[in-house]
Amino acid sequence: MLQAIALLAQTVSSNSQGRVKTDGPLVDLGEDVSRLANDVSARSGLWSISLSWKASDDHADQATEIGFDLQAVQARGQGFTTSAWVRTHLPPGRVVQATVAPRAGQPQRLTVSAPELRTTNLHLPAVEQSLDINQLEPWRWQIMTQSAPYNQAAITSGQPEAVLAGILLTAGPYFLGGIADQLQSFRYVGADRQVVRSAYPLGQGSTNPQTAEEVISSLARSDDILYQVSDRLRRTFDYGLDKTLPSRTSFPRPALHLEQVGLVGTATGNRRRLLVNMGAGFAQFAWVALQLELARIVPESFNLESPQPTPIVGVEEPELHLHPRLQPAMARLLSEFALEKGQVICTTQSEHFLLAVLELVLDKTLKPKDVAVYYVDAPNGTVDRLDVDGNGQLKGGLRGFFEENERQIERQIELLRNSAGLGS
Repeated sequence: MLQAIALLAQTVSSNSQGRVKTDGPLVDLGEDVSRLANDVSARSGLWSISLSWKASDDHADQATEIGFDLQAVQARGQGFTTSAWVRTHLPPGRVVQATVAPRAGQPQRLTVSAPELRTTNLHLPAVEQSLDINQLEPWRWQIMTQSAPYNQAAITSGQPEAVLAGILLTAGPYFLGGIADQLQSFRYVGADRQVVRSAYPLGQGSTNPQTAEEVISSLARSDDILYQVSDRLRRTFDYGLDKTLPSRTSFPRPALHLEQVGLVGTATGNRRRLLVNMGAGFAQFAWVALQLELARIVPESFNLESPQPTPIVGVEEPELHLHPRLQPAMARLLSEFALEKGQVICTTQSEHFLLAVLELVLDKTLKPKDVAVYYVDAPNGTVDRLDVDGNGQLKGGLRGFFEENERQIERQIELLRNSAGLGS
């Protein structure tokens, strides 16, 4: 699931003129992306990914949704294309939609449609208009026409053109960069979070680090971020984090010109241990904490006149390498970020981590509406949402986890009885 979102994010960032980017800085899914589908039928290549956001629903009758779609093209050799859309719901219950699908080497066209506008006294037919737009750069669209916002009087008086003009005004900021900024604000924390060397070449760092070298460089380049990550580690492990510059004489090749940098865990009493010797749990906790700190920073490249993106961090199995008693600390780290700044999406196979999140609901740190739990049954291809109540309980319980623990205990009892000669 997180790889699918990362695929969309790196496609938007790749300047690929509407074509999907399968091997990017976030995920490398190979060249034949059609083989990612679970369906092995003849049409298995024709799958799609759709991601949508809903604006504040303080006024539910005027809710706005934006979305981004990636889908296969049925014509042979066309591969995958992308499109973006904005859908506005006007009172009472009318819908207006604007879409744009970039195509390499061709003028871009924004299509605005209003399917059957209905009022109590008036029925207007479906209307549609298309306008040429100028693509200043890939994924940042500029609408060329000036338009005024729609108004209720124009709708009821039989002027659907006013509705189309209104959607242009609504959709404009999203096409100017809002959708692209939102996708590019997604931060992916993959499952490979290992630091296996005492020092790495000092690079420029990364706004979305995916390798150990990028993580080390990002921490070493910013004292403020290093301090924040170190403070979080100290509260969890009693060890903080500091950078160290190894001596050049410690390397076998004196001709090495790249500056080397490493990280050390620090504790009271001047105890210092290389990060590579601190244990995988300590390093991966620092890895996740770094991404959260970077997500708090608004890039200067964002268009301040466009809708500001919500930072979203996706973490594959945040419990990796962590002892069960430390997994609640990871749950609290992620929940504090979600409450303060943005949104966190996790995949997990640990009941310890999930129970730690539900415990935060029970102690009122989180509200039930702050948590969404989905149970994925991969063999059957189903996804079920498990509602969370005020007591931190899942409606219907958590299937498959505790039952497996029970079966394991039963097997152990059976083996113990057999070894003692007691039979079954």
